[in-house]
Amino acid sequence: MLKVILLSSFGFAIFASLFSLLFYFGDWQRLGFIFVLGLFLGFIAAPEFEPKVFKYPTVFQFIGGLIFGMLLGIFFKLDVSSIIALSAIGAVLGATASYWLKHVPLP
Repeated sequence: MLKVILLSSFGFAIFASLFSLLFYFGDWQRLGFIFVLGLFLGFIAAPEFEPKVFKYPTVFQFIGGLIFGMLLGIFFKLDVSSIIALSAIGAVLGATASYWLKHVPLP
């Protein structure tokens, strides 16, 4: 399970970061955001790639979205209420990932 998570998360993050690094070199905050966004997408996509490995994929994706929302709020140095709102949005995106992820064009 850990192998699938790491390959998926870091694969997405590095792929997305390379484009950001090439086209927006020097904008390190953007690069960090794109890397974390790639981690998030890879993290919640992992149960869709290998569904037999995850016992509770929706809970896994829900927690991944919740953590992503918190990290995003902390990354942009937002206040506590904004971090809570982003965590809730991330949790909803994570919980519904099995519905919308199949419509995202992946490389």
